[in-house]
Amino acid sequence: MKRNALLGIAAVMLAASAIMVGVASRGGERSSKCVGLCWAEGRARSFTLEVSSHLVSEQMPPQEQIGLRGKLEIQMLSSAPRLVRLIFSGTVSGIPAGMDATLVNAAFHTPITFELGALGQPVGLRGAKETRGHAAQVWTSLLWAMQHSQSPDAHVQWTAQESDGLGTFDALYRRKNASVVEKRRVRYTGSHLKGVQFSIDESAIESVTDKTGNLTRFSLREQVRSLKSGPLPGFAGRYTYLLNEAGESDASGWRDAQLSAFAGPTLPPPRADRADEPESMDDARIAGRRMPDVMARLIAAEAQAGAGTRSNDIATGREYVALAALLRREAEAIAMAREHIEKGGPLAMTLIEALRDAGTPAAQSLLVELLANAKITPQQRLEIARSLGRVERPTEESIAALKGMRSEPGFGQQARYGMGSAVFRLKEVDPQLALTTLQDLVSELQQTRDDGTRVMALVALGNAGHPGSVAAIAPFFTGNSEPVRAAAAQALRRVVGPEADALLVSAAKDPSITVRFSVANAISERAPSDVLTPTLRALSIGEPDFKTRAEAIRTASSWLAGGDQVLRASLQQVATSDPSMDLRAIAQQALARVGSGG
Repeated sequence: MKRNALLGIAAVMLAASAIMVGVASRGGERSSKCVGLCWAEGRARSFTLEVSSHLVSEQMPPQEQIGLRGKLEIQMLSSAPRLVRLIFSGTVSGIPAGMDATLVNAAFHTPITFELGALGQPVGLRGAKETRGHAAQVWTSLLWAMQHSQSPDAHVQWTAQESDGLGTFDALYRRKNASVVEKRRVRYTGSHLKGVQFSIDESAIESVTDKTGNLTRFSLREQVRSLKSGPLPGFAGRYTYLLNEAGESDASGWRDAQLSAFAGPTLPPPRADRADEPESMDDARIAGRRMPDVMARLIAAEAQAGAGTRSNDIATGREYVALAALLRREAEAIAMAREHIEKGGPLAMTLIEALRDAGTPAAQSLLVELLANAKITPQQRLEIARSLGRVERPTEESIAALKGMRSEPGFGQQARYGMGSAVFRLKEVDPQLALTTLQDLVSELQQTRDDGTRVMALVALGNAGHPGSVAAIAPFFTGNSEPVRAAAAQALRRVVGPEADALLVSAAKDPSITVRFSVANAISERAPSDVLTPTLRALSIGEPDFKTRAEAIRTASSWLAGGDQVLRASLQQVATSDPSMDLRAIAQQALARVGSGG
């Protein structure tokens, strides 16, 4: 991967870290009332602005340390469509050495116009010659951050499934009073960037509006990181945003800016690459490389790192990305991979992983073909099974191969888990194939009398996270087998909805320590809810098993928001009374993070 490509991912992480656009709130239709940037056409509001970003790579010095301080004027150019123009005046600090400071400063001080959607989300950049590059990404993130999903039915707390420049995520909202709303992004549930997932380590967001619904104050503090995939380097970022309204006035020059925006093209706001990105992206990844040369460089890198050790340096990462792109683009590359693996070449395992990341039907077909090859080692066979379950969009052929592996000793568990993962990935892109695969797992669960097979099938359903599995899972919470009851809890870890919540609440009272820990672990992967919070409190305070109590306290700490009195009270008790010094410290840190206010 080229350095500018790494910088692109890093910048999009910055741009996406603060995104708050609501896409689909659970529980009903949202109000159409405008919230955020809603003032009259031809008017402008000024804000004091402070932005701090610090983004690092595992393998490199800091990529981004940019800070902004000054005034941001937001002009309303048009109300239908809603066009807003941002004009910044102030200082830009921390510009990395690899960027031209003059150009970066000029970009941030160039006015930029956005078109906003019905919910206030930025849907496009408008105008003939608008700011591009890093500045556009930062302003996009800021606009997204200044919006928030509304409660569908005036609840004090509500959840939403939202999306940003990196992917889709669960968000938790809490209304402190008529003008103040807190938000916390909980976890990413999907990624736009193929082969890369993202994690939210900290999120504290607050929006304050006046009586008319217009934003008067906004603050954000977040830590976001990418989860490392193969030899690709990971990224981690810390961000703070603070805006305070400083006044309102007529917008100077807005008519001319409006005409320019209407006359110019509309470009999409910055975001991470999609899995279905244009071929030009693979052209950039390949950058003139040839398959024999890429393989030779990867073999040399692995030899230098030592037998059985994968090199994780940046140069090797570039070669690996090019390898996966070549396998997507060239039939000759697929043929070379087949020959190398069949001969037991030193790059066999890496090629299996690259075929997974290539993800095309041809790449998957080769993985299936290799399963029938007698020269494939058990280790390679297991990696193929893992890969078939982890491809971005599994094919019917791949799923059929996994089904066939269920009866093979030593491979049945991975085959079932892979089928479950395939259901999860197919739910949106091919719901019928997802349902067919799910029904196969459910049928096996219901028909088998072997507890070991039941456990594997239940854990596979946990990978699937399909709401259609709840009815089949429910009966297994009441059997005599502790491992089966524990696996039933894991089967619900990704299933959204009150039915799954209710089953976990009931299972949290199971007499088995094994089951209660599994319940606490499953809850840790779910979004906060009014149903689960009391159970988490009970496990945090009254659970005698240390491991289970620790899991509950860690989850309560991650769920804690400023106005959450139930979790706050339980963590205050943990912070002062838990027998474990380590657990007391976890609770104390969580309480310090949200402050002492209610």
